[in-house]
Amino acid sequence: MFGHVIKASVLLICFGGCGAIKSFTGKGTSPLKSAMTSTPRQTEANHATQKGRDDGASGSATRKTPRRTSRASAAEDTPKKPRRKRSSVKDPHRRGDYEQALLGIPAYVKTARPAKRPTRQVCGYYLYDLKQDRRGSGWSNTRLSFNLNRSIHQVDGCKFPKGASRSKRAASMAEKLLRKRRAQRFAKGDKVVVNGNWRVTRHSITNQLLRRRVGFMHYSKNHQVPLSNCLSADPKLVCELSPGSTGLPAERANIVHFRMEQARSFQQRSQVTQCRTAAWDALRNLKWAERSSVRSGFTFKTRWNGEQDAKKLKALFGQQKQEALRLFKGCEGARLSYLL
Repeated sequence: MFGHVIKASVLLICFGGCGAIKSFTGKGTSPLKSAMTSTPRQTEANHATQKGRDDGASGSATRKTPRRTSRASAAEDTPKKPRRKRSSVKDPHRRGDYEQALLGIPAYVKTARPAKRPTRQVCGYYLYDLKQDRRGSGWSNTRLSFNLNRSIHQVDGCKFPKGASRSKRAASMAEKLLRKRRAQRFAKGDKVVVNGNWRVTRHSITNQLLRRRVGFMHYSKNHQVPLSNCLSADPKLVCELSPGSTGLPAERANIVHFRMEQARSFQQRSQVTQCRTAAWDALRNLKWAERSSVRSGFTFKTRWNGEQDAKKLKALFGQQKQEALRLFKGCEGARLSYLL
């Protein structure tokens, strides 16, 4: 009996010594070492972590927390709805079907832009500046430059002013330079009129002369002026080839006329779907034409309706809208609320 007690005490001493050796060698952890090496903040954090683990262990037996899943995994878990089969029958009241049907009928083609714009002979004058730089006690580097307004000024009846220029020397220099130009060259019967005196430019600090210039006018009966894309010399005449948005109403009027002619031809051949599609596109372009601004003061050149001013063009849009609606209804069109 006594021997068994001795053996049990020896075993306990051995196990305690092994734990101590383990803690001092670093292979194990002891509460004494962790308390000595950790800071107060780390100690509080460790206590809070241990408390949370204990609470989780105690609560796990009573309830189960739901597992969080990502969006991708949630999307995979949800059953996919079967896709509805699209009907092969076209719905005449859907806008996308009309746009798809437009691909099956001929499209409107704009007027071809001229490769080289023709010119027109105009009687008038251009404004130029004659410039010279100061070099030593004289002037050099004589050159020409257009004035701020590069457009030609027409003269009624080609009546040029009579009399000599204010500076004959400046007029002779300008005439000499104009003869060397490729375009708007000085020709027989032309006239140069200097309309002012020399204006000098000085340095802002030293007040030294830098350059001088004088303005003059080149009158001629043979000035060649390039025409616009509308083949007109009038800047107030616009068409579908005019740059910017000024010619957009003329383009809309052309497209509407083209689509209505298509609808009439399809209606005569009893092609109801094509007729309805062409009339729908005419109504759509009329809606865009009403939104775009028809600027007053311009003349709009159309392909089939001639030249119209702003007031007449708006009246033309109203007539085209009534006729396009009649064609659309005649080709079995219905439910026009989204088109109006």
